[in-house]
Amino acid sequence: MALTRDARERGRRKRRTPVAKLELRRVEQSWLSRQLHDDLGPSLCAAGLQLSLLRTETADIPAECAAALENVQAILERAVDLTRLLSYSVNPGCAARCGLRDMVRMMARSFRVEVPEAETAPRAEGPAAVELAEQLLDSFLLLEATGGEPKTRVLLLEDSVVLDTAGRRQEEFLPVTQRPLRHWHCELRERPRVNRTTLKWSLDQVREK
Repeated sequence: MALTRDARERGRRKRRTPVAKLELRRVEQSWLSRQLHDDLGPSLCAAGLQLSLLRTETADIPAECAAALENVQAILERAVDLTRLLSYSVNPGCAARCGLRDMVRMMARSFRVEVPEAETAPRAEGPAAVELAEQLLDSFLLLEATGGEPKTRVLLLEDSVVLDTAGRRQEEFLPVTQRPLRHWHCELRERPRVNRTTLKWSLDQVREK
């Protein structure tokens, strides 16, 4: 009996492990997003403000020094923008607030992925938008883990979102496709003739109605 109970408990722990790991990752992402948005971002803004005041009070400094200060301020402003961008990109939950289209664009920009201009996008809101953002983040991180890929783009279509990247990457993307989805259908396809791989997420219209 004791052996049977131990076996059952090990089975329960094994089933809980993927869920626990996924939940832990979500907590980590949320924490990192808050640190970027609430701590690092304001600190950079404060540094930029102090530098701006310093430039105002030292208007008579040599031109070379003035140019150097202006360059530093421009760098700080870019750092503030990037920090804000990353704070959203690492937290898929933000998709529920900013919308699917804007979230996809912010994430793609963070990972240097092309997103062509599009007039349409899937009408996914709330949990559906968050679910797709999670899938995209996982995909982008997998690409980064293998050195990134400059020839990657994300297409926003009327009822689907497509990630198209160079190379034969079916095996790399399998962990993404194996995760259960409630609002989307995910299709992974390799195209050997053109040496590209696509991940296509189609909105489950039946469930969304």
